[in-house]
Amino acid sequence: MHYIYNSTIDIDVDNAMWSVKARAVEAVVHRLKTDLHNCVGYIQDPKLLKDSIKAIYHKHVHEDTVNDKLHRESKKKQDTKLLAITSLIIIRF
Repeated sequence: MHYIYNSTIDIDVDNAMWSVKARAVEAVVHRLKTDLHNCVGYIQDPKLLKDSIKAIYHKHVHEDTVNDKLHRESKKKQDTKLLAITSLIIIRF
């Protein structure tokens, strides 16, 4: 019975963490939508529109995130190529 109780607590804590993460994501999406909505006012002035879009990009996209994604993609491609070469070597011998 003690094990089930701990499991229930773990599930509750896990659900609470997911709930907090979901609210955080919803807040970020809401801020991004608000910023984009504010850019619509500059639709007649391309220079201001471009500047406001750049500002939104720098506000919401962090360079670390972009670099991490590029690094993961590069690593994945490298691993795929290594696996292909390894399988060709194994098939040959």
